[in-house]
Amino acid sequence: MSKSIESKRQLIEDHISKIFQEKNKSELLALDFEINLLLCAAQSYKHESALKPFPSTFLSDSTNTKNFDQLLSALLSFPPVLEWKNKIKKFNQDQLCVIYWILMHKNYSLNICTSIDKEKLMKSAKCVHDFATPSYIFEVKYSNEKDRKFDQIKQNTIDELDLEGGATSVCFHGTRMDNLYSIMHMGLLSHLNKNGLFGEGTYLSQEPSLSLHYSPSCKTWSSSLIGQRMSCLLVCETINHPRHVKLA
Repeated sequence: MSKSIESKRQLIEDHISKIFQEKNKSELLALDFEINLLLCAAQSYKHESALKPFPSTFLSDSTNTKNFDQLLSALLSFPPVLEWKNKIKKFNQDQLCVIYWILMHKNYSLNICTSIDKEKLMKSAKCVHDFATPSYIFEVKYSNEKDRKFDQIKQNTIDELDLEGGATSVCFHGTRMDNLYSIMHMGLLSHLNKNGLFGEGTYLSQEPSLSLHYSPSCKTWSSSLIGQRMSCLLVCETINHPRHVKLA
């Protein structure tokens, strides 16, 4: 059973109130970032494929038609998140539905990462070339079950190949901002990528300066705390099994 709009309003108000009670506003930045991801996908020339999953409350009841204009209008109408504590009681139904979707319809959590900086990234990835210091580093956490499965595959790889060291590498993946919304929800899907020099697959590099070429900046949400333009790199831990990973 779907929640009533007033139930959604109360849940959102409670959540926002809790965020403002905290001393640091990292959750506000994470929320701001997720609005940017949804907006970039909604404004994309390929929004039909970029907006997956599509927010269900913006589907027509009778025809299941995706109301892109209605969703985009709601996204563009938000005031800066720093003002939400005082203004959220006046949010209309569409605005509440967008926030509810962002907060409740995802299989991950997003937080500012304070334990990693540029130097640690360079050391972990064993990269040689310098790169611009990131303004923010966000950590994406999926379920414990996914973490357990990853660790099991990693251990199986070590056992199968009789490795003495680790079986993983830290690599970077560059992509357009309008791809990030679906990647966050659905992961890196190789069949959606264009074929490159080494054929079908997801391309990563241990040099962020190289991956940045594939991450053009784009204009952000006009009320964003992050700035006027933004580009992103994904930092990924990969299991280097020769059946699945080609090293070049």
